Amino acid sequence: MVGRFVEICPTDLVAAARRTRRHPSQKRRALLESIRLQGIISPIIVNSANVIVDGHLRVEVALQLRLGTVPVIRVEHLSDAELRAFGIAANRMPANADWDMEELRLELEEIRADDVSLDLSLTGFSIGEIDRINGNHLAAKYDDLDAVDDASLPPGPTRAQAGDHFMLGDHELICGDTTDHLIIERLMHGEMARAIFTDPPYNVKINGHVSGSGQHEEFVMASGEMSVPEFRTFLEVTLGNMASVLIDGGIAFVCMDHAHIGELLDAGGSVFDHRLNICVWDKGQGGMGALYRSQHELVAVFKKGDEPHRNNIELGRNGRNRTNVWSLPGMVGFSASRKKALELHPTVKPVALIAEALLDVTAPGELVLDAFGGSGSTLIAAERTDRRARLVEFDPRYVDRIIDRWEKLTGRTAELLDRIAE
Repeated sequence: MVGRFVEICPTDLVAAARRTRRHPSQKRRALLESIRLQGIISPIIVNSANVIVDGHLRVEVALQLRLGTVPVIRVEHLSDAELRAFGIAANRMPANADWDMEELRLELEEIRADDVSLDLSLTGFSIGEIDRINGNHLAAKYDDLDAVDDASLPPGPTRAQAGDHFMLGDHELICGDTTDHLIIERLMHGEMARAIFTDPPYNVKINGHVSGSGQHEEFVMASGEMSVPEFRTFLEVTLGNMASVLIDGGIAFVCMDHAHIGELLDAGGSVFDHRLNICVWDKGQGGMGALYRSQHELVAVFKKGDEPHRNNIELGRNGRNRTNVWSLPGMVGFSASRKKALELHPTVKPVALIAEALLDVTAPGELVLDAFGGSGSTLIAAERTDRRARLVEFDPRYVDRIIDRWEKLTGRTAELLDRIAE
């Protein structure tokens, strides 16, 4: 037998006189979370005097977590020089290996399929690294997602009815009223969202204010009929319902035009704990306007609570160099796909715009909430980035379009979970 397995109190272990490895803070945090959830699986190697040969960081984390014992292999058949050489080799040899990136991608994919809610950072890779392995950073992954063939559904009875609850793969969708907190609770069924990305109506009439050849009926609420105080209250209620199922440290992205950003900031300030930023979506081309044609929309970024928010940008560490100006062509361009997109919904946002925001602050498998589902772009972005979406949409016609869009993209069929007449 080359070593003896024992359980030892971590306070009885002795650090080596010289530490040859340095560990970044990110690795320490990842290991702490791994040990908190899974315990110490790889034993610490010590000599006959309980001096650590390999596993210093695991012991430090065990002490931080106040673990009673840790698994140890005590090696007594090697000389001191041989053990010290082994300690170096144990850290050096893995560094000589390369990853087969395709096999790694498939392995991560299968792990997530087995447990969709598992935090993949337990693998030791950061979320930004995992998204790069999965190719979520590639612009081509979001090409031609802003519309599908035959975007305009034929007239007639809708597939969805008020109160319907659908499952679309890993995503869920309810046809209901966002102002009703019970709808949100039913949608989330005890789970909490990591982020919100939502595009509420701007309290502006569609006709005469939205570019595009498609003709659209007015939204059923907040389509110019509300006074300023009424619209502010509407935003407070709907954002409050969403915030109630957002985790502490969760981020909310809320879209708005320049004319109503004041009401949004007032409402968001009363609902959330922090305003982190106001991002500008530069559409690259002017739309309708009077003195100045509008070429941008605004995205207010709020945070709930005081827990740290997830930050996958990390100052460009994983190739994500992001600012608060998001330059992405809008839907008033001349391409056929963008014209199709405007047939889906009068104020549809590009999938890539939403996907980038999700990549910034969420991890694969985490929940993203959008209680103004519209054409379903948040759900499509979640599908493409391996996140899970929860949507509410009031209008059965748009619920039909969300389902149709997802089914055409994935080749799968949505399932009606339950039908509760409102």
